[in-house]
Amino acid sequence: MDAKGDYCAFTKAVEHLGDRWSLVIIRELTIHGTRGFNALADGLPGVSRSVLAARRRKLEDLELVTRDRSVGHDVRRGSVPMIARALRVDVPPDRIDAIVETYRSIVRPIHARARGLRQHYVFVDRAAGRIEIIGVWDSAEAVHEIAMDLEPARVRLWTAFGQDPPLETYEVADELR
Repeated sequence: MDAKGDYCAFTKAVEHLGDRWSLVIIRELTIHGTRGFNALADGLPGVSRSVLAARRRKLEDLELVTRDRSVGHDVRRGSVPMIARALRVDVPPDRIDAIVETYRSIVRPIHARARGLRQHYVFVDRAAGRIEIIGVWDSAEAVHEIAMDLEPARVRLWTAFGQDPPLETYEVADELR
């Protein structure tokens, strides 16, 4: 405390951030960037949703974090937008079966344990020598959760066949149910 009875900046910081969750929330946002409330809650399994909401509001009031209302919401549907990832590659037609079989052994097991993978397709056009792989995910967070396992497997698959096809990512704008 200074001579006027005011608390120093450090004491004020401890007063506002010294609870159990505020610094953990700031850490989570610093590491993962802007996240919707559900994704933030998923990344902090020990905190109740009501405590998380209260702490987040407090951090907003202190202007330590800001809310981006556009993150994770499709205005038309009011839900987190799905993500589609697509890969297209031209290969010698006689290698299609070997590539698909290798895909099944390397990549499919990772997809099988991935949370949030809604649909997955491998299309082949044998005459043209083209493979298209499309996956539809619940959210960008779902893709992010499995990426550390999935990306090395994808690289291993295509390196084995001397290919490096680009992986395109799209937000799903409409869905027929």
